Amino acid sequence: MDLELFSTAYDVPAGHRPTLVIDTVDPLYIEHNPAGSQLTFSSPRADPSYVSVPLREK
Repeated sequence: MDLELFSTAYDVPAGHRPTLVIDTVDPLYIEHNPAGSQLTFSSPRADPSYVSVPLREK
């Protein structure tokens, strides 16, 4: 299954740290993970998944 996630942008104040949280109890995606099921994230070696966090210069 391919699951498209939407992009979000935040300005993180200096001294703060961004954190990635993967939560499987989200009303937006509940149809993909009903109660009692398991959700596994994986990707093929030839096309690995990634998270891109672009930084902007001041």
